[in-house]
Amino acid sequence: MAPLDRLHAILAQVTGRRPHKHELNPNWFLPRAVEIEPDAVAIVHRAADGTAVEYTYAQFGLRVRRLATYLRSRYAPGTVVGILAPNTPMFLEALFAISMAGLVKASYNYRLSAGEVAQVVAVSRARAVLVDAEYVRLLADARGLAEIVVDADIGGPGGANGSARGDSWPVPPGAVATSYTAALAAGAVDTLGWDALAVRGVPEDSVLSLAFTSGTTSTPKAVEYTHRGMYLGALANIVESGLNNGRCRYLWTLPMFHAGGWTFPYAVTAVRGTHVCLRRMDYGLIWHYLKTGVSHYNGAPTVNAEICAHADAERLPQPVRVTVAAAAPSPALFERMHALNLDPIHVYGLTETYGPCTRTYALPAWDALPPNERFARLARQGHGFLTAEPTRVVRRGTMTDVARDGREVGEILLRGNICMRGYAHDRAATAAAYAGGWFHTGDLAVMHPDGAIQITDREKDVIVSGGENISSVAVESVLLTHPAVFEAALVAVPDDKFGERPKAFLTLRPGARLDVDDFRAWMRARLGGFQIPREIELVPELPKTSTGKIRKNELRARRRP
Repeated sequence: MAPLDRLHAILAQVTGRRPHKHELNPNWFLPRAVEIEPDAVAIVHRAADGTAVEYTYAQFGLRVRRLATYLRSRYAPGTVVGILAPNTPMFLEALFAISMAGLVKASYNYRLSAGEVAQVVAVSRARAVLVDAEYVRLLADARGLAEIVVDADIGGPGGANGSARGDSWPVPPGAVATSYTAALAAGAVDTLGWDALAVRGVPEDSVLSLAFTSGTTSTPKAVEYTHRGMYLGALANIVESGLNNGRCRYLWTLPMFHAGGWTFPYAVTAVRGTHVCLRRMDYGLIWHYLKTGVSHYNGAPTVNAEICAHADAERLPQPVRVTVAAAAPSPALFERMHALNLDPIHVYGLTETYGPCTRTYALPAWDALPPNERFARLARQGHGFLTAEPTRVVRRGTMTDVARDGREVGEILLRGNICMRGYAHDRAATAAAYAGGWFHTGDLAVMHPDGAIQITDREKDVIVSGGENISSVAVESVLLTHPAVFEAALVAVPDDKFGERPKAFLTLRPGARLDVDDFRAWMRARLGGFQIPREIELVPELPKTSTGKIRKNELRARRRP
């Protein structure tokens, strides 16, 4: 052993740690923010009763400490505590408090049915759930819970953000109900400092939280996030989304329950930014916030399409940075966003990668390109994040890399700091996902000469018609350039001659009309004959997941009435 190695070994024995290394833990971002800038505004919110809620970092920190001490007094270390709520202050407080109490948090989708919520509660093995009062009913079928802590999201003087009125809530069998305000009041912190909570010294590869895959085609899986992965994911998003360029005001259009809120609860807190909470997707309210100082938000292409199409949309005097993910965007969408001064940052990732793990980096040379080519390049999925390993695209069924020619299609593989530890309680699924030592995404892409990846489709969404592979992403991007088309989804339907063929589902812009025969002629000038959908169905809206992805499995199963 080298002399320096021996010295570090001795110091580790004496002090219990190596002086050149500490365990990465994103919980530390909150007490750090409280220490540096206690009076900075941490949270603003319009509560369920319409009143304004505002907390400084000092107040935010105090509420988190109270909740953490309450939970720690009731549950053993490692116990799973769930969160079932929209984007409210309680959700942010719970994200920090549960893990600071030495517990593991699990975030649930409040747009699921009661049966589906019971399923994810069971998969996560939760013993308690912090729940918004509006969604207590979704816990009716949950089993194994000892307690539900109910937040009424009521503002009132000082932003009470809770109810101690003794409301009678429906309680799952075997559980007791506690009001959120009562839980905060019971968490005495008079003699408790931050160092008594799990903000330092926690093994960085231990599980911080559980996030759930969408489960649109199978049973949802609980994805294990570590302290290290969340810390490095948050640092990457600070850099990649430019959160540290001045005082950021981040609007919570992205569900906090989705992929750990893409690590943004920690990223925004780390730079002492303001969390602008949004209880529901009110596009008029979103435009109010955009016009009154919001600097950043995240959203899927479908969310951004709605924002761009809203009656209150107008070019903003200042740019707003928009991190776009969840589905492959079209160049036409980016062009509309730029016209409104919404500056898109295109990222790609999955629940299994803490959300985004690659980004398109716009180069100065692109400014000289024709607009259609420039926006097409912005629509690529780009290169790996600062804290991620380089992304690979390999030939299906092998582990050999495709040519860097922008044409050969393969599967995207990922690994490194911001990949999940595994699926909780499911070794077989974890082993399959990491076959060959890389995470298999199931997304198909090409690799461009500069190393940037570009998705062509999900493997399950490729349409094989008469031996020809049809990329639904590519065809949808063309359909979205038509002035009457608002949203487009291309899916495979059975065909006696070709095996399957494409069918298009379209929604139209407000007030627009579409002559199908004229539209087919328009498509023939832009698409190959095998790519043109024979059936075109106009629908009032497309089914979507909570994060804005179009549920193509539902469209494939749909039959024209």
